[in-house]
Amino acid sequence: MTKDKFWELIQRSLDGSSGEIDEQADVLESELMDLSPEEIVSFGEHVEACLQESYSNDLWGAAYIIAGGCSDDGFEYFRRWLVSRGREWFERAVKNPDDLADYPQNLSDSDIEFEEFAYIAPKAYEAKVGKPFPYGKTAPDTLTGEEWEEEEEVFSKRWPKLFSKYW
Repeated sequence: MTKDKFWELIQRSLDGSSGEIDEQADVLESELMDLSPEEIVSFGEHVEACLQESYSNDLWGAAYIIAGGCSDDGFEYFRRWLVSRGREWFERAVKNPDDLADYPQNLSDSDIEFEEFAYIAPKAYEAKVGKPFPYGKTAPDTLTGEEWEEEEEVFSKRWPKLFSKYW
Protein backbone atom coordinates (compact mmCIF):
# COMPACT_ATOMS: atom_id res chain seq x y z
CA MET A 1 0.00 0.00 0.00
CA THR A 2 1.33 3.40 -0.87
CA LYS A 3 1.48 6.22 1.61
CA ASP A 4 -1.06 8.12 -0.50
CA LYS A 5 -3.52 5.21 -0.42
CA PHE A 6 -3.06 4.95 3.35
CA TRP A 7 -3.97 8.61 3.78
CA GLU A 8 -6.89 8.26 1.34
CA LEU A 9 -8.34 5.49 3.53
CA ILE A 10 -7.96 7.63 6.63
CA GLN A 11 -9.65 10.55 4.89
CA ARG A 12 -12.51 8.41 3.59
CA SER A 13 -13.12 7.07 7.08
CA LEU A 14 -13.13 10.61 8.45
CA ASP A 15 -15.41 11.90 5.70
CA GLY A 16 -17.70 8.87 6.02
CA SER A 17 -18.37 9.48 9.70
CA SER A 18 -20.05 12.31 11.54
CA GLY A 19 -16.81 13.07 13.32
CA GLU A 20 -17.49 10.52 16.03
CA ILE A 21 -14.48 8.32 16.72
CA ASP A 22 -16.52 5.12 17.13
CA GLU A 23 -18.26 5.73 13.83
CA GLN A 24 -14.95 6.49 12.10
CA ALA A 25 -13.53 3.23 13.46
CA ASP A 26 -16.46 1.30 11.95
CA VAL A 27 -16.08 3.04 8.58
CA LEU A 28 -12.34 2.40 8.52
CA GLU A 29 -12.74 -1.25 9.46
CA SER A 30 -15.25 -1.66 6.64
CA GLU A 31 -12.81 -0.01 4.20
CA LEU A 32 -10.02 -2.35 5.34
CA MET A 33 -12.22 -5.42 4.87
CA ASP A 34 -12.29 -4.60 1.13
CA LEU A 35 -8.48 -4.89 0.96
CA SER A 36 -6.21 -7.88 0.65
CA PRO A 37 -4.63 -9.26 3.84
CA GLU A 38 -1.27 -7.87 2.68
CA GLU A 39 -2.77 -4.40 2.26
CA ILE A 40 -4.31 -4.56 5.73
CA VAL A 41 -0.89 -5.41 7.16
CA SER A 42 0.64 -2.58 5.14
CA PHE A 43 -1.98 -0.21 6.55
CA GLY A 44 -0.94 -1.25 10.06
CA GLU A 45 2.70 -0.65 9.15
CA HIS A 46 1.85 2.86 7.95
CA VAL A 47 0.11 3.54 11.27
CA GLU A 48 3.22 2.39 13.15
CA ALA A 49 5.43 4.58 10.95
CA CYS A 50 3.24 7.56 11.82
CA LEU A 51 3.46 6.72 15.52
CA GLN A 52 7.24 6.64 15.24
CA GLU A 53 7.35 9.90 13.30
CA SER A 54 5.21 11.63 15.90
CA TYR A 55 7.05 10.33 18.98
CA SER A 56 8.46 13.71 19.97
CA ASN A 57 8.72 15.83 23.06
CA ASP A 58 7.16 18.70 21.12
CA LEU A 59 3.97 16.76 20.42
CA TRP A 60 3.86 15.32 23.93
CA GLY A 61 4.00 18.83 25.32
CA ALA A 62 1.16 19.88 23.03
CA ALA A 63 -0.97 16.94 24.19
CA TYR A 64 -0.10 17.74 27.80
CA ILE A 65 -1.34 21.32 27.42
CA ILE A 66 -4.56 20.36 25.62
CA ALA A 67 -5.46 17.60 28.09
CA GLY A 68 -4.09 19.19 31.25
CA GLY A 69 -1.63 16.31 31.59
CA CYS A 70 -0.66 13.30 29.49
CA SER A 71 0.58 9.84 30.51
CA ASP A 72 2.59 7.44 28.34
CA ASP A 73 -0.57 5.63 27.27
CA GLY A 74 -2.40 8.91 26.80
CA PHE A 75 0.34 10.11 24.48
CA GLU A 76 0.07 6.94 22.38
CA TYR A 77 -3.71 7.36 22.12
CA PHE A 78 -3.22 11.04 21.27
CA ARG A 79 -0.86 10.13 18.41
CA ARG A 80 -3.35 7.57 17.14
CA TRP A 81 -6.06 10.25 17.26
CA LEU A 82 -3.75 12.59 15.36
CA VAL A 83 -3.24 10.02 12.59
CA SER A 84 -7.01 9.56 12.40
CA ARG A 85 -7.47 13.29 11.71
CA GLY A 86 -5.88 12.86 8.29
CA ARG A 87 -2.69 13.72 6.50
CA GLU A 88 -3.01 17.51 6.62
CA TRP A 89 -3.44 17.73 10.40
CA PHE A 90 -0.95 14.97 11.10
CA GLU A 91 1.82 16.52 9.04
CA ARG A 92 1.04 20.02 10.25
CA ALA A 93 1.11 18.98 13.92
CA VAL A 94 4.31 16.96 13.52
CA LYS A 95 5.98 19.97 11.92
CA ASN A 96 4.64 22.50 14.44
CA PRO A 97 2.59 21.07 17.33
CA ASP A 98 1.52 24.55 18.43
CA ASP A 99 -0.63 24.68 15.27
CA LEU A 100 -3.06 22.30 16.99
CA ALA A 101 -4.44 25.49 18.56
CA ASP A 102 -5.91 26.14 15.10
CA TYR A 103 -7.75 22.80 14.97
CA PRO A 104 -11.35 23.56 13.92
CA GLN A 105 -12.94 22.44 17.18
CA ASN A 106 -12.03 23.02 20.80
CA LEU A 107 -10.35 19.93 22.15
CA SER A 108 -10.41 18.26 25.54
CA ASP A 109 -8.66 15.24 26.98
CA SER A 110 -11.51 12.95 25.87
CA ASP A 111 -11.40 14.36 22.32
CA ILE A 112 -7.74 13.63 21.67
CA GLU A 113 -7.55 9.94 22.50
CA PHE A 114 -8.35 7.16 20.04
CA GLU A 115 -7.21 3.92 21.67
CA GLU A 116 -9.49 1.82 19.45
CA PHE A 117 -7.52 2.99 16.40
CA ALA A 118 -4.85 0.46 17.45
CA TYR A 119 -7.27 -2.43 16.99
CA ILE A 120 -8.90 -1.60 13.65
CA ALA A 121 -6.35 -3.22 11.31
CA PRO A 122 -5.88 -6.29 13.54
CA LYS A 123 -9.67 -6.80 13.78
CA ALA A 124 -10.10 -6.51 10.01
CA TYR A 125 -7.17 -8.84 9.34
CA GLU A 126 -8.34 -11.47 11.81
CA ALA A 127 -11.90 -11.33 10.45
CA LYS A 128 -10.65 -11.73 6.91
CA VAL A 129 -7.88 -14.32 7.43
CA GLY A 130 -8.92 -16.09 10.61
CA LYS A 131 -5.43 -15.72 12.06
CA PRO A 132 -3.85 -13.21 14.44
CA PHE A 133 -2.50 -9.99 12.96
CA PRO A 134 1.26 -10.25 12.25
CA TYR A 135 2.46 -7.40 14.41
CA GLY A 136 5.73 -5.84 13.30
CA LYS A 137 7.60 -2.83 14.63
CA THR A 138 6.37 -0.85 17.57
CA ALA A 139 6.89 2.78 18.45
CA PRO A 140 10.43 3.72 19.50
CA ASP A 141 11.31 4.05 23.14
CA THR A 142 13.36 7.24 22.78
CA LEU A 143 11.61 10.56 22.33
CA THR A 144 12.99 12.96 19.77
CA GLY A 145 13.48 16.64 20.39
CA GLU A 146 14.26 18.76 23.38
CA GLU A 147 12.82 17.73 26.74
CA TRP A 148 10.63 20.16 28.67
CA GLU A 149 9.82 20.93 32.28
CA GLU A 150 6.25 20.93 33.58
CA GLU A 151 6.22 24.66 34.21
CA GLU A 152 3.81 27.31 32.97
CA GLU A 153 6.65 29.53 31.79
CA VAL A 154 8.06 26.71 29.63
CA PHE A 155 4.63 25.90 28.18
CA SER A 156 3.80 29.54 27.44
CA LYS A 157 7.06 30.09 25.58
CA ARG A 158 7.32 26.81 23.70
CA TRP A 159 3.65 26.40 22.76
CA PRO A 160 2.24 29.96 22.98
CA LYS A 161 -0.94 29.40 20.95
CA LEU A 162 -1.88 26.18 22.75
CA PHE A 163 -1.01 27.66 26.13
CA SER A 164 -3.21 30.70 25.43
CA LYS A 165 -6.13 28.56 24.30
CA TYR A 166 -6.05 25.63 26.70
CA TRP A 167 -4.04 26.39 29.82
